[in-house]
Amino acid sequence: MEATKKVAQSDNLVTPKKLYSFVFDLVTERQVWEDTVYRQSNDMLYSILAKILSKYEEMTQKDAEKGQLVRDELDLYIKMNDLKFTKSTHTLIKLVRCVFGDVDKRRISTYTIVLRSAYAKEIKSSDLASFLALVSSGLFLFIKCPLRSASLNPVAS
Repeated sequence: MEATKKVAQSDNLVTPKKLYSFVFDLVTERQVWEDTVYRQSNDMLYSILAKILSKYEEMTQKDAEKGQLVRDELDLYIKMNDLKFTKSTHTLIKLVRCVFGDVDKRRISTYTIVLRSAYAKEIKSSDLASFLALVSSGLFLFIKCPLRSASLNPVAS
């Protein structure tokens, strides 16, 4: 892209002079990245979080038998991978930690806050990915405003 700047010439006429700016190229690259790779990455993350929430919904549903089967699978995975949790560790923390590993505790904390907030606000797993995609600041909306209303309209509060 080029910028235009008016410059005075010797005959006092003002004519446009084209200036090149690397910033325009960087802005364009950022826009392409944001519209492609970044968006796809977020979409995949939101889908994974929705699946975690779906499993948690199964664990807490009224069908005790099905819920118990899912809890047993989680417990077996935890045991097989020698993961340690206290008795008071929330099940969503366990799920997130199993899926995302133990590398980044802030990530585990952030994703758990998002899922616990969504569950408390009765956002269904089937709506979570689209809800997070609609919210302009994504995951951070839940962290900054955990008590905000669970409207699908990101402007409503």
